Amino acid sequence: MKITVDKFNDFLLYSNKNIEKLIRDIVNESSNASFVALYEDAVILLDHKTGTFYTSKYDFNPKEGSIIFEDFDAIELTRDTSSFKNAVNNYFEEEAEIEEIKEAYQVFASNQEALIDSVVTESLSEKNAFDIIDYSALEGINEEVSIKDEPFFKEYQTRLDSHPLTSIKIFSWDKPVKVALYETEDVKIVNKNAKSKAAELYKDSVFKSKINEAFNALAEGDETPLIIVCEDYSQIFCLDKADRKTLFGKATLGNVNLMEGRNSLFKKAEEVFAENEDIIEISSQYLLEAEEGEESVDEKDLPKELTPEETDKLVKELEKALDKVEDEKLGNKIEALIKALNDGKETGTDVDTVKESVDILSL
Repeated sequence: MKITVDKFNDFLLYSNKNIEKLIRDIVNESSNASFVALYEDAVILLDHKTGTFYTSKYDFNPKEGSIIFEDFDAIELTRDTSSFKNAVNNYFEEEAEIEEIKEAYQVFASNQEALIDSVVTESLSEKNAFDIIDYSALEGINEEVSIKDEPFFKEYQTRLDSHPLTSIKIFSWDKPVKVALYETEDVKIVNKNAKSKAAELYKDSVFKSKINEAFNALAEGDETPLIIVCEDYSQIFCLDKADRKTLFGKATLGNVNLMEGRNSLFKKAEEVFAENEDIIEISSQYLLEAEEGEESVDEKDLPKELTPEETDKLVKELEKALDKVEDEKLGNKIEALIKALNDGKETGTDVDTVKESVDILSL
């Protein structure tokens, strides 16, 4: 039998032992489930919130790099009374003492309880509850989401199926759950109008404040605030020098501290852009990602870029969800999504952020 090294590696990578570990790790990252066992094409999972065991079919797709869990069925455990029946039969056949019957019942009951306790303990032993966000407070929230029929919302729900996230938030036990084994998006930021948006940054009060502070500091020889501006607004590097100078001019108009010598400061800024290692790295990374995004993805597969109005609608729904949350980690998660969405109005649509937001609002 002749096989390639890559194929041999696939045999090792996708062996039953490794698949079991993979599924165990994925399940144990969820809010409410822990892995119990794997057999043939199904798994046994434990909902540790309710104490219910479930069987589930799973389909591992190595080419797509995904796993889907579906057809959940709750396991109803019944006691096996055979050992107790034997003790009762012995009582009638051999005139055993009534105490023997009591002892037999206690043994069979305690043995079965010990088995379940052992299974639960082992299942939970590899689940790190301290690092897990509890999404259970958001279950059913989709019933109150007012934008679920919006085209952009539906489009991202569809994309979650074709390009799933790399972690499972929660098992609802009544619908399939799909997870990717690696990042599925080639383009992280969709910003078809990057140049026009960057050219209008002077209208943003926060940018205007930061760039004025940066030029005031630059006049004193301090480049640090300018580096921070580059980190926060790296899209300025999609503008050429002339357009960037126009942007800076509009943003600093009216700054009495810069009335004289503004042009020399703008020239100094371009020198810093060309010489400062931190800024060079920021610029290079931004331009590289923009170039790779344009080359690697077919226009038909490019994720939708949200309009500012669509972003506002998504933010509003997340804020409504946030009002219902008491768990600190979940609250911090939603707040971070809201901030990233608002930042995206200028920097472009952060695809993973939108998918995470739609996923949460679909629980």
